[in-house]
Amino acid sequence: MIHSENRKFLVSSIPTYLLVIILVLLLFCSAFFSGSETSMMRLNRHRLKHLAQTGDIRAARALALLKRPDRLLGVILLGNNIINIFAASLATIIGLRLWGDAGIFIMTLVLTLLILIFGEVAPKTFAALYAEKFAFPASWFLRVLLKLLYPVVWMVNLLANAVLKPLGLKHFTMSDAAVSKEELQAILQESYAEQGENHQDMMLGLLYLEDINVEDIMVARRDIIGLDMTDDWTNCQQRILSSEHSRLLVYQGNVDEIIGVLNIRDVLCIYRDSLALDKTNVTPLIRKAYFVPEGTSLRKQLQQFQYHQHQTGIVVNEYGEVIGLLTLEDILEYVVGDLGLQEIAEAESADEEDIIQKSAGIYQVQGKLSINYLNKELDWELPTDGPKTLSGLILEELGVFPSVGTKVSVGRYELSVLSFSDNRVQQVLVTVLADDED
Repeated sequence: MIHSENRKFLVSSIPTYLLVIILVLLLFCSAFFSGSETSMMRLNRHRLKHLAQTGDIRAARALALLKRPDRLLGVILLGNNIINIFAASLATIIGLRLWGDAGIFIMTLVLTLLILIFGEVAPKTFAALYAEKFAFPASWFLRVLLKLLYPVVWMVNLLANAVLKPLGLKHFTMSDAAVSKEELQAILQESYAEQGENHQDMMLGLLYLEDINVEDIMVARRDIIGLDMTDDWTNCQQRILSSEHSRLLVYQGNVDEIIGVLNIRDVLCIYRDSLALDKTNVTPLIRKAYFVPEGTSLRKQLQQFQYHQHQTGIVVNEYGEVIGLLTLEDILEYVVGDLGLQEIAEAESADEEDIIQKSAGIYQVQGKLSINYLNKELDWELPTDGPKTLSGLILEELGVFPSVGTKVSVGRYELSVLSFSDNRVQQVLVTVLADDED
């Protein structure tokens, strides 16, 4: 055994400059353990899993360590505490040599400052910003250290886990939890620079398909352009020939008496066969209508369109009444944006555009537009738990029919009625007010 006198002799025989060098090395070790803890905990486990599957050994090694975070933290904190205690002892010896009894107080302050800056804040900040650069090399040393100190780490974890069990923690393995929709939404919004606006909007549109129902993007009943078979056939011919849509809803007298859907492309067969465009030749071309119940999510309806091989659906309420028309193009435009029709819209009159930005924070918007659509396209936060359209929102807020110039505030949005007709707000001037903290 080495007696206390011998231990004192061994310590006193070490030069002060060498003790200082050892102390500096210990600070580097403390920085390593502190940075390792932060970087390992900051690693994206889904990215690690992908990298490991592609053959990245460093990622696989880090992922293996993260599967048991209690053991990983055990070896990191064990090493860090041993280093810091050893550093405190050396600092005390150095202080006594240099300043006597006052050196204990002086070195306590100095070492506290050094560990705080160089052993904690600086390495943890770097590790948080460059997690993979720090964690991948560190994982090799941590794995070796874990094997060497496993008995001690196992004992420490055993005691720590015994303390955690009364708090309801029984499993100490890291689960591969799937990314929630909210997390995925945040990831897509934060990755704007890498993806570009169009790609970001497309992926967010796919993400929102489950939350948006068919009535949010359908053509409302009053806006449906159809073919009334009880009308004079000359008018029907004109409606077919001048149709801006590829499909026309065909009904008998009123929209609730639906016969089917006429695809304008099928009408070309009549001209191809040199036949007359009369009711006798058009009627066989009418296809059976496909009905969609209100409340159906866009994701489900997209699957239904694919399964039933339909591109047009008639949206009906619980009483079987027609409330709107939905096409496959409507869903696709919601996901990917206007399907290459922006140039056409710009060539047409401004009054026909759905959204016109007048200046920063000021927009001229059609009242028929869905609130969900506006929130998605313009990143607004209009309430979605009430009316579906901007017109409906204004009418609900006012409680009466407005006149031109009437204004209403909803959150940080000031809505001014530009035109009102047929019991509906046609055009709205929306002013987005700045947040208070801005």
